[in-house]
Amino acid sequence: MIDSLFWLILFFLALALGWGLGRSGFSWPSRSRGSVRPIPSYPYVPLLDEQSDEALQRFIRALEINDSTLDAHLAVGRLLRKRGEVDKAIQLHEGMLANRQLTDVQAVQVRLELGQDFLAAGVLSRAETLFLELAEEKAVSLSALKGLLRIYEQEREWPKGVEVCERLITEDDYYRSVLAHYYCELAEQDMRRGRPKDALGYLDQALQADSSCLRAFLLQARLFSRAERHADAFSALIQACKLQPAVVGSVGSDVLEAAERNGANLEGALRAVIGEGRGLPVTAAVLVLARQIAQRSTSEALRFVQEHLRAHPSLLALKGWVELCQICGDSEKAAMADIEGALDKLLLADVRYRCERCGFAGKLLHWQCPACHGWGVVKPLY
Repeated sequence: MIDSLFWLILFFLALALGWGLGRSGFSWPSRSRGSVRPIPSYPYVPLLDEQSDEALQRFIRALEINDSTLDAHLAVGRLLRKRGEVDKAIQLHEGMLANRQLTDVQAVQVRLELGQDFLAAGVLSRAETLFLELAEEKAVSLSALKGLLRIYEQEREWPKGVEVCERLITEDDYYRSVLAHYYCELAEQDMRRGRPKDALGYLDQALQADSSCLRAFLLQARLFSRAERHADAFSALIQACKLQPAVVGSVGSDVLEAAERNGANLEGALRAVIGEGRGLPVTAAVLVLARQIAQRSTSEALRFVQEHLRAHPSLLALKGWVELCQICGDSEKAAMADIEGALDKLLLADVRYRCERCGFAGKLLHWQCPACHGWGVVKPLY
């Protein structure tokens, strides 16, 4: 696919070169009848064959940089970067910047591409310097700010990331979620350093930025539990479960403990989570609630799960039903145990989460998608 794109770009480069030569009045030397026209040697042919850096320099010199050819130069640079030839991309863009024909507007575009080159090469200090300068250029400020975020995420410089996010929020509400996750990162740093009060302050800021930040509620619950503020811990956990009922599967034991210590009505709270979670994956919440119901009536719990299994079939729901069958004293316990073991293996290989933006799929919940680097975009499937 990339090679095809490369050939397409080179085709348009040839068109641009021909147009430029025609405009400049270039014509082939006169020749006598029967003479053979020489075949021109274009500099981008050896560039494609990766023969030498000299070919790259010939390309830069041969194709005049103007409004008509700038996009062609930039496209070649991007393609070199995608192919992993970052050193050539840097060489190309630095050569363009040395060209005095560039206007100020064109130079800004080339500097942005050079910043992306340095970012791809891991030369973060030079990339940051360029992006900071370009963040003040209206035409490319948005791209430059996004580049800065990538740097600060790699360097884990969350305070700087917060400053950049606050500027980006005015352009795109998505960055409210990103900002909330940055505050959560700062909160986790303070939790590791034994500063729970500061951590709670950051979590309050996270929820101010994004009131639906699941991660912030879960961290609050952990801090409240450590401080033996069990009512607050239970409230935070239930808020998290309402936002994403599937999370009950991973925090179920914490919810049970907080409810017991607080004397809260866990069954009522879980029914509210399931009722408010219409359209969301609620199987994990259904199974935790079923275990609670089973304490007073195993048959009622079994019917509850069976109804959910018929309406929303999944491996997780089937495994929960098998577990309840064993609790109910089914005569085929050995067979049920074998089925449960097989289901465990299937669930281990099953995709549980998927990114809403790029489609990345995996077994674990990631706060930041490993593929597209989006924050808070990986969601449970059931």
